Amino acid sequence: MGFSFPKSQIKEWSYTLGTSLMAGLFAYLLLHLLTELSILYFSYDLNIQAVLQVKGIRFLTSPGNPDWTRDATVTLYLVKPILNLLVAIATMILYAVIRYKSQSFSFFMIWIIIFGLNNMFGTFLENGFLKNGIYKVVEVMHLGTIPFVLMLGLSFYFLYISGVGTGKVIMLCLPGRHKSGRGIQFLYFFVAFLLPWIIILGLIFPFSDFDLKITYLFGILLLIPFLWSRGPEKEGIHLDSLPAFLWNDLISVIFFGIGIILMIEMLSMNIRFH
Repeated sequence: MGFSFPKSQIKEWSYTLGTSLMAGLFAYLLLHLLTELSILYFSYDLNIQAVLQVKGIRFLTSPGNPDWTRDATVTLYLVKPILNLLVAIATMILYAVIRYKSQSFSFFMIWIIIFGLNNMFGTFLENGFLKNGIYKVVEVMHLGTIPFVLMLGLSFYFLYISGVGTGKVIMLCLPGRHKSGRGIQFLYFFVAFLLPWIIILGLIFPFSDFDLKITYLFGILLLIPFLWSRGPEKEGIHLDSLPAFLWNDLISVIFFGIGIILMIEMLSMNIRFH
């Protein structure tokens, strides 16, 4: 049996797509700006010259410079994954603690979790395959090949497991009218998360370096487990369903839009600490 898609629901699906897209883009830019500013601060503290551009941090100090000490290498290349993991965990805790959430706020927190986990485990995988970033940390710490391969395997595993957990969170917050029938759940997942994720990647890829593109492509491992995730209600886990769209969701979307414009302007200023 299939599921029907009445024309009367087109407006609702449009609201869902637009709200999630704005929340996701805002969450991506917020994490990106927070991460890059943190790296910029530590680079200044460690006497490594750097500039924050739209594509991210560009280190001006040459790789062979003596200022690239072991501490500088470890700190600057671990800031991004560790910070994003901490933000993702904190957001998970808030999501569980805050009982009543609007659709826009729920989308924002879920996207923070998705991008935060992606920036953690996806960065480890990308750095391992392209032999940059974390790979340099492994080299300066003389960890050897076996720990490095183990790190890649664990990163892949935890990225997938995180995707399973994210899928359960999405199923928990489904609006009540979308909880009956696996087909309607798939449609909601496509409109609210998969399609916005594809659009966001399409928007950021022209302004991203190759390594960052690879990192975010690994994000698919955080989304596709939803397709076969077991409903958390069957495991005795329950959260309140999302309410219908309210006036505060419109205010949130406007706030997201203003925030997106301001953060893009900040990233285009070529920020550096002297």
